Amino acid sequence: MNISSLVAVLSFLLVALSPGTHAQAINDSNEVRRTLETSRAAAKELLVTVRTMLARQLAADGPVGAIHICADSAQLVGERIQKQRSLSIRRVSQKWRNPRDIPDSFETARLLKLSALRTTGALTDTLEIFEVVMEDSVRVFRYMKPILVGELCLSCHGERATMKELVNDAIRVRYPNDKAFGYKAGDLRGAVSVRIRMQ
Repeated sequence: MNISSLVAVLSFLLVALSPGTHAQAINDSNEVRRTLETSRAAAKELLVTVRTMLARQLAADGPVGAIHICADSAQLVGERIQKQRSLSIRRVSQKWRNPRDIPDSFETARLLKLSALRTTGALTDTLEIFEVVMEDSVRVFRYMKPILVGELCLSCHGERATMKELVNDAIRVRYPNDKAFGYKAGDLRGAVSVRIRMQ
């Protein structure tokens, strides 16, 4: 081993064994773990709350009466979770109905990955995507959890030809640029997307 190689190895060892560096790595790991747990809890709360509300409304008033759950109530639930947990959360989809659900570039890229997994049969609703990224010199934790189409969803998101005329009319009036139809049970509807600024 020549002198320059020996110096490089020793420098690496000094950095690797530095107490400060080791402590920072542990702190970063703990912060990521805590942030992941917070993201999971927020996503679960949003999904469970909206699904429960949707099932109740469908049973009480049918599909036309339930349109406002995804259109309005889901947004309000997301806003409440944001305030309570100090984060950003929303549902996103490439085939959006509400323009507020249009994905950003990060979300679009991850939705494409999820879509590819769906094509190969490897997509499940337990899958998660999370990364720490830099946004305007700030570390941001990004988390996404897929939303799969269930039987309940098909009355408003299935094939246009099989949806009731009243449902089609109500959706067209509210969302003239709607893209969120033509789904089958098990398809990728979109994802819950969480953003958290890190320390």
